Amino acid sequence: MHAHLLRLSALTALLTAPSVIHATECFVPPSTAVFGLQPEKYPPVNEIASIGMENDPDLLRVYNDIDWTKVPSSPIKPVDLSTTSYDAGTDPDCWWTSTLCTQPKVAGLNPDVTICNKPGSWGLTFDDGPTCFSPELYGFLSEQKQKATFFMLGGQVLTYPVEAKGAFDEGHDVLSHTWSHHGLTTLTNLQVVAELYYSVKVIQEVTGVSVKYFRPPYGDIDNRVRAIATQLGLTAVMWNDDTDDWKVNNNPDARTEVDAKFQAILDKASEYNAKNAGPIVLEHDNDQGPIQIYKDWYAKIKKVYPKVMSVTECLGEGGYYEPVPSDDAGATGTATTPETPTSTTSTVTVTTDSPSTTPTPNPESKAEEQKSPARKNDVGSFAAVAAGFLGLVMFYNLW
Repeated sequence: MHAHLLRLSALTALLTAPSVIHATECFVPPSTAVFGLQPEKYPPVNEIASIGMENDPDLLRVYNDIDWTKVPSSPIKPVDLSTTSYDAGTDPDCWWTSTLCTQPKVAGLNPDVTICNKPGSWGLTFDDGPTCFSPELYGFLSEQKQKATFFMLGGQVLTYPVEAKGAFDEGHDVLSHTWSHHGLTTLTNLQVVAELYYSVKVIQEVTGVSVKYFRPPYGDIDNRVRAIATQLGLTAVMWNDDTDDWKVNNNPDARTEVDAKFQAILDKASEYNAKNAGPIVLEHDNDQGPIQIYKDWYAKIKKVYPKVMSVTECLGEGGYYEPVPSDDAGATGTATTPETPTSTTSTVTVTTDSPSTTPTPNPESKAEEQKSPARKNDVGSFAAVAAGFLGLVMFYNLW
């Protein structure tokens, strides 16, 4: 019953949630120029990432470097994520939306991260940002000396790069939530690649690092999507408990329901303790409402789950392929030295060679090194970090 309710919660979010962004009561001056970002080299915000980018040579190169013989031919799922015609009994695609399956039934695919394997822990994650409200949450977390994981939408990072860099500089995980928040199993192969590629790319331009982890919107993932993500060096991070905090964005009366969700997670502490583990909890920083709810519940959470931590702290390893230096200002970072991804499949690397003009399967293609597809050269990374620091200084002077 619990699994069924979790799936229904994700599906309900898809069908009834308002648009991702609700940040209409605050304003932050555009800062893409400060970071050297070129919006014209990215997809339209909130649109499926391949739209208008079908001839982008870097995207096509990434696509063609995937060994498509290792990607299952799972059928594209209905756009409304209806599961009525899916064979949940045999679950051939390990489709989370239908069965909550997280262990791929195909060899060589990265299994999903599903729990915080530390007793007394609460895996703290926030989705759908950044927005101009996010610094309020960063400030609260800083006061509590608390680290969190932010699964950021690529379009939002492009719109609010200062906020994204602010989270990174505070030592939080800044990971991918795809480009536009569409259900990945409902997309074509090229669309899936684009959703992952552009989100990783913009995060790399802003922070200077390439991410290892992503969260599929609505939790919607199957073996086809996992296979593509694995070859891009990415592993999915799911959740055990959903607060449904986004519901208060357009309906303040939903606060009672959301509070009950938080309390239910607290009531399950003994269940998690018996497993020497803790939940990974889904929350949001896409408006003031969810942020305020978390602030209101934080003290209660700490009493029951004393080890509130980021996902990478749960895993005991960094979230990036590059090291992040620590400093005395509290920006400890969560990266380690580059590691080999869980899968033995190599990831692709963007170069400047002329690619094919159309995406075609390329079974013989091999990557040059085990890195994110959006990895830039060291000079570009340094420029992104330096520009980001300047932008952050300007932002906090204004704020």
